[in-house]
Amino acid sequence: MAAPVSVTIVGGGIAGLATAVGLKSLGHQVRVIEKRKALDTLAQGLTLQPASVKALKRVSPSLLATVERMGQPAGDISIHSSIRNANVGKLSQDEIVASYGAPFITVPRQDFYSALVKEVGTENIVLGTQFKEYFEDIKLGTCRAVCIGGKEFTSDLLVGAEGAYSLVSEMIPLYYENRYRGTTCWSGIASGVNIEELTGATGIAFGPKRASGIMPMKDGKAYWWVSYGTWFGPEFDPNGDHKNLLRDLFKDYQHGPIQALIERTETINCQDIYDKNPYQTPIGRGRATLVGDAAHLTAPTFAFGADQAIEDAASLTHHLGQATGYGRNVQHALRAYEASRWLKPRQLSKFSRVANNVFHAQTPINQYLAAYAAPLVFPIVKYRYLDDAFATNL
Repeated sequence: MAAPVSVTIVGGGIAGLATAVGLKSLGHQVRVIEKRKALDTLAQGLTLQPASVKALKRVSPSLLATVERMGQPAGDISIHSSIRNANVGKLSQDEIVASYGAPFITVPRQDFYSALVKEVGTENIVLGTQFKEYFEDIKLGTCRAVCIGGKEFTSDLLVGAEGAYSLVSEMIPLYYENRYRGTTCWSGIASGVNIEELTGATGIAFGPKRASGIMPMKDGKAYWWVSYGTWFGPEFDPNGDHKNLLRDLFKDYQHGPIQALIERTETINCQDIYDKNPYQTPIGRGRATLVGDAAHLTAPTFAFGADQAIEDAASLTHHLGQATGYGRNVQHALRAYEASRWLKPRQLSKFSRVANNVFHAQTPINQYLAAYAAPLVFPIVKYRYLDDAFATNL
């Protein structure tokens, strides 16, 4: 392993904290700067795919143990056509575990986030601090992060993890444009759920202009999400009466107990879906690099966002751990990390866009074509994107 270095991480979301956990486990000095004055996240579920479950072991074995305690394995996963009112693809849990070494696991997002904060340590997190710009001193081998208000943090490495709107990426520099993907998504955690209600419904579904997902959780709960295609621009009030709106939008939609789950949910989150074109150049330069949505914002058609953030953290941890005998001169480890995370996120971005268009087809002919083309989706997910070796390229 390289001699310990100091790392400033800009952004205290899942990507930033997971990266901090992994690098701290190697003995590096980490500091997370976060513009929010309090650490919190959405009250919803978080489904981790097999590759990211395994990546957690590289980030922190104790964090993986926490996830296994708090999380609920999904069981069999299906893809359901609302138009045909039938499952058109299925992966059994036994097949998933045998092929990829781990199941899908759904955890409460807030609990997972709290576990990340605990592992990082609040003493290593600076709140209420808005990053402004950074300067690299090639002679001294340092990066100086300058924040609004005058605070400065000097370290050996800088990691941008600010999410969709990344100032670090702009200074590398990388051009990006976040694009509305024509859909709005709602999500929540339903209570009072009998696991038998979810039989045959666990997984994802799609129908005319709509899509949905259902995942079991512990303690009689279930995580669900639904999305609706608007295409021409956001149409729904993020602070509106979501439950009443969803009753109307999904009244004739077929996906197990999705309507009942919506009714049993206290807090419903709403967000418009954006992504960005993959960068055409490497996601780092000198002593700076990117992780999470700052590196590759993907439409969450298959909930890839947090998974990719965790895989980023695992890969960066791995490559810095492999850098030996160079002291603080570890830029080559950053370039190796960036190369390892070049292919999969780019292909996931393209695949998620295609799936988003298929699931939210607008015209009747396209809707029926989608219903019969959907069985092709599962083999792509199964043989390409769930593969752990392809996930981390280590």
